[in-house]
Amino acid sequence: MINKKIAVELSRNFISDIKQLGYYPQEAYLFDAYNEKDPSQGKDINLVLWGDNFSVRNNEWNEFKYLIMDDTYLIIHTYNAGKKEEEDSLAKMIRMNGLKIL
Repeated sequence: MINKKIAVELSRNFISDIKQLGYYPQEAYLFDAYNEKDPSQGKDINLVLWGDNFSVRNNEWNEFKYLIMDDTYLIIHTYNAGKKEEEDSLAKMIRMNGLKIL
C-alpha cells in the first residue's frame, strides 16, 4: 500500500521528470484514496494534470502516458489547461475534493 506522503512524493518526482521532457503542468491533484477528505492508503496513485500540452490530440503525450502507466503505480489523467469546469463535472469534482500538489 502507498500512503499519502509517498503518493505526493512520487507524483511530484514524476512532474519534475516530465518538465524535463517539455511538459509543464499548471495544476496537479491527487484524488480518490489520497484526497483530503479520505486519508486512507491505496494501491494506485490517481494523478490529474492540467496543462497547455495535455490535449487529446497530442499523440506523443498520450503514448508516453500509457507507457508510464504500464510500469508504475501512477494512473494519469490529463486535461487541457483551457478546460472549463462547467464543461466537465469530473474536473470540477477533482478541483473541489482532490489534494492539490501543484
